[in-house]
Amino acid sequence: MPTILMVLLLTFLSVAAHYGAYTYITLLVELIDFTGGMGMALLIFGSARSCRW
Repeated sequence: MPTILMVLLLTFLSVAAHYGAYTYITLLVELIDFTGGMGMALLIFGSARSCRW
């Protein structure tokens, strides 16, 4: 039972961290008018699987 709770906690923290980073990167891209847009920013920051070209 404690193992399941640990997996659930780590999954939740992982999703929350990804969402927070994505939100921060989105605001940063809009603020500085990043060449290449959101797709390029996600590629640079290591979230290429979320990139939609």
